[in-house]
Amino acid sequence: MAELKLLTIEEIEQESVNWLWKPYIALGKICLVQGAPGIGKSTVILALAADMTNGRITGASDLTEPAQVIYQIAEDGYADTVKPRLRRLGADCKRVHVLRRVDWW
Repeated sequence: MAELKLLTIEEIEQESVNWLWKPYIALGKICLVQGAPGIGKSTVILALAADMTNGRITGASDLTEPAQVIYQIAEDGYADTVKPRLRRLGADCKRVHVLRRVDWW
């Protein structure tokens, strides 16, 4: 069984942030991208995901080798939109993971 412990901030050891795309997206953190429709949010994030899977981030990044990506979207289909875009962008699709609904009953 899990146990919870109440800590003060003083007890927590401070860490520095590792950046995927400094200063916008931190490595190992959840990133939510939102904005008006049609401004290119999905295009930018899929391009970034493709570059991550190949370890080729340009600009200020602490990423030095290919990485795994968890990608979640509510607007587009994985099979007809996301996968074709990732393939066009040269992503290593074996490194891109998505959540899929599984019925338990």
